[in-house]
Amino acid sequence: MATEAPRPVRDDTPILQVKDLTVGFKVRQGMLDVLHGTSFDLHRGKTTCVVGESGSGKSVTARAILNMVPHPGVIRGGQILFAPDGTHETDLTGLDPRGKAIRNIRGGRIGMIFQEMSLVPTLTVAQNIFLLREPSNAFGMISDRKICLLYTSI
Repeated sequence: MATEAPRPVRDDTPILQVKDLTVGFKVRQGMLDVLHGTSFDLHRGKTTCVVGESGSGKSVTARAILNMVPHPGVIRGGQILFAPDGTHETDLTGLDPRGKAIRNIRGGRIGMIFQEMSLVPTLTVAQNIFLLREPSNAFGMISDRKICLLYTSI
């Protein structure tokens, strides 16, 4: 029986697609939608920046991608399709927020540096990320080689 070779990932295939995402928060007066039909694609090897004023929904969008919208918030509509290999899509909005499937994706495949965290201003971004991944490492022990290895593993 012949085995089929894995399909190569196409460069133009998004690894993450946010489609028509709507997130709301339950308030006394009813539901207050804070994201209205947000859509964008993330592509392998490309940088995407989310920029906006304070309160514009940047963090809510990132938390929705990780299926971590804080209570009383809810994802009310849309899809968040994750396809790291370019073939099999997983709709992250359909996963149990406390389930094993999303926990396997959080941190290992998709990560977020939360606003509440303080980065060390005297270190480079790469060094700060390294410390987040290996917090027991002393500041003077971070080598350029380890940082290069970190970049290749992201």
